[in-house]
Amino acid sequence: MGISITGTPNGSETLTVNPVDNGIYDAAGNEASTSQSNNTVTLNDKTAPTVTYSPAHNATGVAVDRNITITFNEAVRKTDDSALTDSNVDALITLKTTNASGSDIAFEATIDTDKKVITINPTSDFSSEQVVYVAIGATVEDANDNAITASSATFTVVDASATSVTFSPADGAKDISVNSNVTITFDEAVRKIDDSARSEEHTSELQSH
Repeated sequence: MGISITGTPNGSETLTVNPVDNGIYDAAGNEASTSQSNNTVTLNDKTAPTVTYSPAHNATGVAVDRNITITFNEAVRKTDDSALTDSNVDALITLKTTNASGSDIAFEATIDTDKKVITINPTSDFSSEQVVYVAIGATVEDANDNAITASSATFTVVDASATSVTFSPADGAKDISVNSNVTITFDEAVRKIDDSARSEEHTSELQSH
């Protein structure tokens, strides 16, 4: 008897097979019961753990002091069946600037007691607007030997650098023409600190004489 099953079992499914009425008889002509209780099995878990990154892939505006977490939906171990520990989890993580070919970013990683969350703590704060690449290989699995697929995430750190200001005429300048204008130049677009747009109407309010 062949039974076709679609999808990948995760170990929570049960399969029950019962004969149809007037379907199975023994050699003496006795019909098999349609409500037997010895024909239910639990399917083996064949589903790999899911992997979730925080910050998420393509996230922007990430805080410079943010830790990174890699979360699994079930407990994981190393693919050699040994337990994940704070001592061995670092070797499973890649943390670089920009992409997989970038410079290494120093970090310390830990695994929680449930073996579901890896926390990556960079040794130093990220730089302003730094692009960060984090990855884990197919190096962990669940209790049924279902290994994860190698994956990665890339995110961008918040702009944490103050705008530079240039005055013209420069501070301490001499022999300035009496009809010379004064300019204040920023190295990027600016707005008021209440997040409203700066306009010519309001510019004079921001100046000190």
